[in-house]
Amino acid sequence: HPHVCARGARLLRASPALMAALPSTAVPGQLQPASPAARAPTPTHMGMPVVIVRMPPSDLAQATFSLSLAPLAAPGESTEGLSVNMDRPRGETVAVALRRLALTVRKKVASRAGKSARGKGPSDTTNHADPTCILLEADGTLVEDLEMRTHAEAWRTGQTLRLELGSVFAPGPSPPASTNADGSAAVAAPGAASVERDLIAEYTVVVNPPAVVLAPLIYNARLVPLVGVPIQPIADALFTDRLTYRWSRQLRPYVQFTPKGSGVGSVRSGSESGSDFENETPWLPCGTTEAYVPTFADLGYALRVEVTPHRGELVGDPDTATYTLSVDKLRAGNTPATLSLREKWIARKGSLHRNGAPAGTADLRVLSYNVLADWYANQPLSISSLFAHVPRRELIARRRLPRALYEIIKHDADIVCLQEVDTVAYEGLFEPAMRARGYGGAHAPKVNGAREGCALFWRLSKLELAAPPTNVPVANLVRRYILGNLPDSPHLPDSSSLPDFPLPASRLRADIGTDGAALGALLLANVPLRDVVLSRVGTIAQLVALRVRDPGGGPDPTPGSERCVVVANTHLFFHPLADHVRLLQTRAILGAIDELRTFHAAKSTGLLAAAIVAGDLNSSPKSGTAALLSCGEVGAEHGVWDHLNVFRWGDRGDRDAEGEVMPPARHAANANAPVTASAGGSSPARRPVGVRAPTRLGRLVAATGWPAFTNHVPGFVETLDYVFVTPADFQSVDGGECDASGAAPMPSLEDVASKGAGGHLPSILFPSDHVSVACDLRLKLRG
Repeated sequence: HPHVCARGARLLRASPALMAALPSTAVPGQLQPASPAARAPTPTHMGMPVVIVRMPPSDLAQATFSLSLAPLAAPGESTEGLSVNMDRPRGETVAVALRRLALTVRKKVASRAGKSARGKGPSDTTNHADPTCILLEADGTLVEDLEMRTHAEAWRTGQTLRLELGSVFAPGPSPPASTNADGSAAVAAPGAASVERDLIAEYTVVVNPPAVVLAPLIYNARLVPLVGVPIQPIADALFTDRLTYRWSRQLRPYVQFTPKGSGVGSVRSGSESGSDFENETPWLPCGTTEAYVPTFADLGYALRVEVTPHRGELVGDPDTATYTLSVDKLRAGNTPATLSLREKWIARKGSLHRNGAPAGTADLRVLSYNVLADWYANQPLSISSLFAHVPRRELIARRRLPRALYEIIKHDADIVCLQEVDTVAYEGLFEPAMRARGYGGAHAPKVNGAREGCALFWRLSKLELAAPPTNVPVANLVRRYILGNLPDSPHLPDSSSLPDFPLPASRLRADIGTDGAALGALLLANVPLRDVVLSRVGTIAQLVALRVRDPGGGPDPTPGSERCVVVANTHLFFHPLADHVRLLQTRAILGAIDELRTFHAAKSTGLLAAAIVAGDLNSSPKSGTAALLSCGEVGAEHGVWDHLNVFRWGDRGDRDAEGEVMPPARHAANANAPVTASAGGSSPARRPVGVRAPTRLGRLVAATGWPAFTNHVPGFVETLDYVFVTPADFQSVDGGECDASGAAPMPSLEDVASKGAGGHLPSILFPSDHVSVACDLRLKLRG
């Protein structure tokens, strides 16, 4: 099941809640959850109490036994806490475990009986006969050779475990109270003598019952559900082959937001847990799908989901999660500004779909969006300076990110490249919602300890994976495509901790490029530069090869074309003095794309895969990075090298400045990152060199154009976000040469002045400090 994961290991030890939720009614072949009660009923199966045997995956060494001792309790005795959970080595024989289980059960029962019988019977509450514990098959025959059999070999669901533990003395019933003739209370008579009771019980064996635990809801269940945006809990399932979902809704009163001084914010409403309103208002069923898409009928309601695990006929204990804030909608006054601006452009895709792409082509819509990581947005320095113009409530992720997701969904793109995606936001918000909309996806956290990274999604009805997604540190690409033709050097830092790029060595070209030797020599000679590029910066590149499906929606690629598209999604290093670092990162990424284009060439025609490069490149249109992409080369005299011998990593820590050390420094406007001057700039080996894109790749076209800005914060307004494509592989949607004619409209400075917060981003109408960029393209399937 897609939700089964390692975190399910927490389910291996039975809890009272799990025990109580196992069956309370005898339904053949099925475990059912018990009804809530002040005293939890004894779990039963087919009319008998249950012993649960859990044997987890082989990498965990314990077998766990869980059973209630209620069947062994005296009449009227409280059964609270009367249960046994026992871990045993998985490799031991069953006979040893059964002896230990019998002794443990008798000791616990006898201990309770001794406390009850104290002063009312013999001091020795049990006899000294050895307890016995036998295992019977479902047909009643004895399971033999337990001295030789391990747990995995012996235990089966439907067997019977019989415990014979000897006898115990328990106090007899007290006589009824009496009164004297004058009505006064009589002296109480002594209790009846203790009675001896045999300890015998039979349990039905249930091996590895299906179980599920819902991970804590994103943002502590305070996510604001929006009409039209799918929501879905993360379910950790164990011993389960399927999950069923039951959604319900409860009407809630108006919720008022109240900010906290700590910057996190809080919610006050009459619907908080424990209120009379919540307890008395019924929950109404509203859906049974894995992901739920709130509708206008849900406005003002809180949502709850109950997830139940199944394996065959066995039904395990359900788990429940509640979204405590009521469903909201985006109204005319607070819909993301880009959607209003692009309304006609977004709708154009419908007409393109109805008319169909010409034969031999496929239409693709591509979106790139830096959504502003919550980790950056809520840093104290960000709140007090970079985003001081933003009302606090609009910075909180549980309000802001659903709006960004709504904007992404409404663009209806076939390929979505996101940057600054927090891991928790990807797992709890973006991935479930996009999967529910029919997308595949992958997340690539940075490798420097930062809590965010890139995320890439593709429409499954139009594109399929030609190979598993690759998340590779750009430092590894530099080693491979810039230093790859140089002999091993003791001056290079250790790369053993970084994952390898998975292309087989047999497919590599011997020559990594005409500029490779000069760039490699520059890195070897310039220690500060090498330190930054190879050791400090945690930039990640997502590389995905997608094969175009049959335009009719069939499962097979277009016959005769087998056309693939290689997509690279990245967020380059931010520092304003590090344009040369970004240039080297870009050159290395282009080297990887060049190899992947060849690797995924059409087998029947040899046609190279098309290429798309998208992301927040932290580079202006005049930068060396933009020149390399759009012109295919950058000369040694370019201004990209102005800080080659000035910029180096400072002494503020070992982690990347865009990670733990400098979280607010996200774009080229921030010059507070560690930088010091270094001498020796006159050395020939440290002089600027020319950089060329791989010959087969050549220059790319900025399909989203060169807008006036994509990032707008106090003190900095610049274009940093792009979608570049290989022009020979694409054309405009009107059939002309590949250009920016399919680019989505962009907001103007006037739009930001009127719809931003204090004239800047983000705001209620712009969920991020970046504006998304998007374009419509027509892919040539046959060259």
